[in-house]
Amino acid sequence: MLALVTELGTETKSLQPRQLAGIHLKNLISAKDSNIYTTKVARWLALPGPEKDQIKNNLIQILLSEQLIARHTAGQVVAEIGAIDLPSNQWPSLMQTLLLNVTGQSADGVKITTLECLGYMCERMEAVGSSLEQTATNQILTAIVDGIKENRPAEIRFAAATALRHSLLFCRTNMETAAERNMIMQVICEATRCENEKVSEVNKTNIYQIALLTLSQLQLQSQSQSQSHPNPNPNPNPNPNPRFVLPATSASCRWPNTTTSTWTTT
Repeated sequence: MLALVTELGTETKSLQPRQLAGIHLKNLISAKDSNIYTTKVARWLALPGPEKDQIKNNLIQILLSEQLIARHTAGQVVAEIGAIDLPSNQWPSLMQTLLLNVTGQSADGVKITTLECLGYMCERMEAVGSSLEQTATNQILTAIVDGIKENRPAEIRFAAATALRHSLLFCRTNMETAAERNMIMQVICEATRCENEKVSEVNKTNIYQIALLTLSQLQLQSQSQSQSHPNPNPNPNPNPNPRFVLPATSASCRWPNTTTSTWTTT
């Protein structure tokens, strides 16, 4: 594996063999079949710690490459390894590094690749049923929301919004907090007005997905309360004209200071 990541990161070589090396590396770690995937994960975990660290450090450097193909391929591999190591806290520096890639002074291409990486990683973790510590979830959400803000180029906003779609299940705790939910909705609603159709449409899809998650939570809470406190005079249709009211938005997309929010924007 170390030889493959070295090949992927060699800037003096042509792109095709670098890309093939990266794809082969990803395929050594990922699989659609659950049994094969379990075997490959065990093989990765069995590697010596120093070798794994060198592989991961090299991949992080390749994410900064000026070559799109190299960055994109490295992002896929980082996502696969991150989906294994992040839930068990075996890569503690990963999220802080990816967060800085998005919120810092990195080139736009690096921001896009990093956001795509976050989306891939969340998609993989969801597929295998992984869970994350709240700190990691907050960092994912901070990076994504920063990328969606209206002062970002359309390509970055699209990558961020797509990543959000894959991360929503990991953000349930944040969505249960009114202040954080309103912050997320503010940015997304502003993004639906983007002149770029792709950005607008993916954010409309995100609103729909968030509504589904929120309604599911409300239904579960309602059922629980009904079982605990039966209503002696039930009204089968208490609100025939329900409305979904979105929070007010601002032109600057700056969040108000709040002590109830566990994640931040820059």
